[in-house]
Amino acid sequence: MNDRDTRAISCALTLAGPLNQFEFQAGTLVSDRLRAELLTALEKLRGTNEPTPALSRVLGVNRNICQRVVAGLDPRLDPLTALTKLPGLEGLHLFADALAERGGRGVRHTALTAAVEAYGAFVRTAGGSQAGLIRRIEMTSRGRDGAQATDNVAVRRRMFDIATELQGHALDTLISIAAVRPMLGSGEFTEGLSVKGFVGLRAYTAPVPLVMRNVTLRHEAHLIAVETLHEPLTGQNATGLNLIEEFCSSPLPSSAFDMFDGGARTIVEPGTERLEPMDVVMGTRWRPYLHPTLHTDPRWWTLLRVDRPVRRAVLDVYLHRSMAFSCVPTVGAYLWHPGITGNASKDWHSRLPGRYTIEMLGAGTAQAATDAWRRHAALTERMFELAGWNPGEMVGFRCEVAYPIWASVLSMSFDFTGAAAPVRENEE
Repeated sequence: MNDRDTRAISCALTLAGPLNQFEFQAGTLVSDRLRAELLTALEKLRGTNEPTPALSRVLGVNRNICQRVVAGLDPRLDPLTALTKLPGLEGLHLFADALAERGGRGVRHTALTAAVEAYGAFVRTAGGSQAGLIRRIEMTSRGRDGAQATDNVAVRRRMFDIATELQGHALDTLISIAAVRPMLGSGEFTEGLSVKGFVGLRAYTAPVPLVMRNVTLRHEAHLIAVETLHEPLTGQNATGLNLIEEFCSSPLPSSAFDMFDGGARTIVEPGTERLEPMDVVMGTRWRPYLHPTLHTDPRWWTLLRVDRPVRRAVLDVYLHRSMAFSCVPTVGAYLWHPGITGNASKDWHSRLPGRYTIEMLGAGTAQAATDAWRRHAALTERMFELAGWNPGEMVGFRCEVAYPIWASVLSMSFDFTGAAAPVRENEE
């Protein structure tokens, strides 16, 4: 047997087994990219919520191809399993070409086409064929020793130490608690609460001010211009802040509050004279916002920006029970940039590696406690008390991360695709 035959046998054996760690990571990126570009293209078509027969008629593409595209976009699927549900390369190219032609711009090589081609290259290198790749993915899923997403907490810890030395300040715990429910008397709109906690704010060499921005959102709802307004959860105190004072350090830090076009800004000065770490907790409420089922991309989402070195981050979301059981939650970490809004999965190119999971907290606040901060459960209960909401009507979700990457953003999203739209007031 010559060297060429040996290499061929070795290659065949490699392509016959589970995916290795490199192939697992490459396949995850390929899948994230492909699904994100499919979603973006369908959103441009304004057909994300179209039933498969309608999508087939609009694009002039075989119904089976459309059915498999829709199946592969199911948010409950992990990236590699999604590849086994999507059409083959020929079907994907037909689908991408139909979308490009429907766009009417005369552009044949679109972002979706490029994503399909990248997937084709992965099929050839990791499977030899579509069927071969599917076999390897299924073997990876079944095998105990198969490749999987790895938690890179040791690397993140080193990055935290370096960022703290570079920045000259750090935070023990970064907290975000959000809650959303349908507005009373209006099924079309939602209202929400948002609490941000900065626990153990330490200035070693650089007492950089803490800046929080609440942005006013404007959007169209059934041809009516809607402005989503933010207001303090507790009512503004003498300094103009939206602090929840019983959870803040005493004395309160020097601070400023100002308005600008489209929102408000709070600036907290940590000061150089404070030797102990400082706690700052702020709360706002907002309304109205169009119910997620009525958006072209039917989802509700929240972002937690990590703009200084942090030891622990806790992102909690509470959905009203009428919403919590008709959606699919997902979470991920991304490099921060101004374009990240809504469905962060479309920013596949800025997604960060690592294992991020969602923990179900159940109804109410009984499971709200975390060892990240001893007062977390009390803060959660206080948020609902200040708003006058019944926490027993809410269902909680949590993502907790050790040493989140500096300049990243944690995104928790709830996909309502397929959920029934709320009944409008003028409907029976």
